[in-house]
Amino acid sequence: MITLITGFELLNLDKLIALTYTKNKYTPKSLENLGFKYINTFKTKASGNTCHRFELTKDEYLKLKEYYLPNLIESFYI
Repeated sequence: MITLITGFELLNLDKLIALTYTKNKYTPKSLENLGFKYINTFKTKASGNTCHRFELTKDEYLKLKEYYLPNLIESFYI
């Protein structure tokens, strides 16, 4: 979550891109849980490893923030 805040709110980026190797089988689900969308699968030129590309745009982040942030803050006081 800190990476999302840093990227979108401090660095004012328009998009975050996450790459993960196919052998990291739990990472794609974690990225999807953070709001990232699967884009494509490709092989790297250098090693030939298969990777997955995920992206999260600033607009998508802001929608997630609007929905989750109030509940997250409230949970600290319960």
